[in-house]
Amino acid sequence: MRSARSLRVPFLLYANGAAARSNITLLNPDGGTSTLKSGFTVTEGRDLNILLVEDSPADERFTREALEASGLASHLALLRDGGEAMPYLRRQGEYIDARRPDVVLLDLNLPVRDGREVLREMKSDPELRIIPVVMFTRSTRDEDVTELYRMHANCYVTKPVDFDQFVEVVQAIEHFWSGVATLPTA
Repeated sequence: MRSARSLRVPFLLYANGAAARSNITLLNPDGGTSTLKSGFTVTEGRDLNILLVEDSPADERFTREALEASGLASHLALLRDGGEAMPYLRRQGEYIDARRPDVVLLDLNLPVRDGREVLREMKSDPELRIIPVVMFTRSTRDEDVTELYRMHANCYVTKPVDFDQFVEVVQAIEHFWSGVATLPTA
C-alpha cells in the first residue's frame, strides 16, 4: 500500500467557451460546504485503471505521456475504435482477462461505433453503468455537450490543442478520479 501524498491540481472552469480560474464549492458529508480554489491540493487516492478509447495516435501518445509524467501509478488500456469497447468492458473474447476500468476516457468521433453508441450501451447495462465515463473530445458544439450529458456522461472535456494544456487537463482528470472522487469498488 502506498502512502498518501498531496498533489497540486490546476483547473480551469470553462463557460461559454471562455476559460476562467474559478472556485468550486463542494457539499460535505455533514451537509456543510467547502470551497476549493484553483490549484487546490488533494490527497492521492488509489491507482486507477483507465480505459482510453481513442483513434488518434497523437492524442493517445499525449494522454500516455501526461499520465506517465503525473507520477501516479495509473494503468492505461487503449482501444482504437468503438467496436472494441463493449467486448473489452464485458471481458469477452480476446479481452477475457481485461482489467475492469475505474474510469473510461471516451472520444466522441470513433471508427466502427462512435462514442455516443458506446456511452448509450454502457449506461443501459446494469453492470457497466456505474463506471464513470469522461467524454474526451475535440468537439466544442453545445449540442454535443447537452446530448452527452442527457445520455448520462459523467463529464465532458474538450481536448486542448496545445500540448502543455493537454497534459494539464489529462493530469487533472487523473487526479480528480484518483484523489477527489470516490469510485465504486466493482
